[in-house]
Amino acid sequence: HIVRTKTDCKNLEIARQFSNTNKALGISLYIRSSQLYQLKDSIIEHVSGNQRIITYLNIRASLNGVATSNQNLQYESEHDGSKLASSAADTILEVQKETSSLYSSTLLPSEEEIQHCTEGCLSPKALAANLLEDLKAENIATVRSAKAFIQMLKAFRGSGKMSLADVLTNQDSYYIVPQLIDVATAAQTEPAKE
Repeated sequence: HIVRTKTDCKNLEIARQFSNTNKALGISLYIRSSQLYQLKDSIIEHVSGNQRIITYLNIRASLNGVATSNQNLQYESEHDGSKLASSAADTILEVQKETSSLYSSTLLPSEEEIQHCTEGCLSPKALAANLLEDLKAENIATVRSAKAFIQMLKAFRGSGKMSLADVLTNQDSYYIVPQLIDVATAAQTEPAKE
């Protein structure tokens, strides 16, 4: 038996949780993950895992939520096949053909995942170029400026540090840098803070 226990795991922020610079208004997480592996002749025969995540509001710990997940994996059997795959991708394609099911290979996250826009969206740099006039100082406190701010905010929240640095240091953004800094502050994501 091998028992592996992890406490105080780092949150992967897959859901792009937002934080607040005022710790009292922020949230805290407690994560504990435990797995039990059973080996026989160097083959994992059984794995059982448990993960418990507690999220609570710092200012009032009684406002909290708990999620618990359990997973059990059991080694079933093995058999010699007539084919030998050269890669995981080839294996997945072969299994799809044999079972008429759709499978995909994914890596488990090992660090924070950054979500990027995938359909019909512009990078923050391209969006800032399109909204340049709306974001200029003379248009502050207008409806068009507010709409532009919201569009930029959505783009900033879905972008990484390099994309944000690119738009802030772009020569074309010179006249709207204060507004872009306001957008980055409102985004409240780790890349925006950095």
